[in-house]
Amino acid sequence: MTRAFSWNEKLLNGNREGILEANRQNLARAIRRFGRIDLIHGHVSYPAGWVAMRLCEETRLPYVVTEHMGPFPLQVYESPNGSLKSFIRLPLLRADARIAVSPALCDRVASFGIPRPEYVPNVIDERLYTIGADEPASRFTFFTLGGMQPVKGFPDLLQAISQFVRGLSAEDRARVEFRLGGYGPYLRAYQDQCRRLDLDPWVVWLGFLSREEARREFHRCHCYALASHHESFGVVLVEAMASGKPVIATRCGGPDALVTPENGILVEVGRPDQLAEAMKAMFHGEKQYDPRLIRETCLREFSRGVVVKRLEQIYLRTLQPTDGARPVPGR
Repeated sequence: MTRAFSWNEKLLNGNREGILEANRQNLARAIRRFGRIDLIHGHVSYPAGWVAMRLCEETRLPYVVTEHMGPFPLQVYESPNGSLKSFIRLPLLRADARIAVSPALCDRVASFGIPRPEYVPNVIDERLYTIGADEPASRFTFFTLGGMQPVKGFPDLLQAISQFVRGLSAEDRARVEFRLGGYGPYLRAYQDQCRRLDLDPWVVWLGFLSREEARREFHRCHCYALASHHESFGVVLVEAMASGKPVIATRCGGPDALVTPENGILVEVGRPDQLAEAMKAMFHGEKQYDPRLIRETCLREFSRGVVVKRLEQIYLRTLQPTDGARPVPGR
């Protein structure tokens, strides 16, 4: 038996009151340090959105919730009858503004009777992800980065690699490589699957990557591949695009709105055969992708300036004076 120390919703109701008290103290500390607080923005309906709701009941401040949860809702947050549990539903219902990070997530939240959130994507720091000055690796390189767990679709990816490689000539097989980054509980199982499929000559396991190491891998690769079964957004895809790289991704939520014919290929979830065909198209250059166009299009949607401006507009609209305006602590 192994001892494990972790947060669990089943114990003490997730220690919600303890979390609330800690954030109550944090709010008081922020007011002492910065002065007046105008608005609270919670990221994910629970616990941050629930904490924001409770604090704003006490302070009469407005609050905004951005939903990132994927899949929405997590199974533990859904009642037996299929409805949202109250600590998820109420923070979303009572928020002065609701945001979700993909159109698919907006639709999913609205399907539970919540007013449809506004779509504001996640932001990337475009200074960190750029088009590399050096040429990519000599071998045609596919790069994938993610937690080693089933939702990320690594078994599908490995099956696709097997189908793709087997369809190449001996000469072409020597010109391709797959670099897989990330760590997690299923890493060894996926490495075992890789060996069973005789893929070791083509697959490099990179393990955990720092931000700088990931940036170098984006520069090195020719194409980024994502086989996830669900993504509420898909930050790694945007990082690849900011680096000027075309992508292959599954239609698993967030990527549906990110991938276009100008920056990559979308395939169905759980279809290694389609992934393999997309790899083949990328490898053989069936379409030429313009790295600068990929990056420019990406920055028009996901750069710091663009996303911050959209958030500021929501904040200003939320703070417009109304009858019975809420007093602000710290005045």
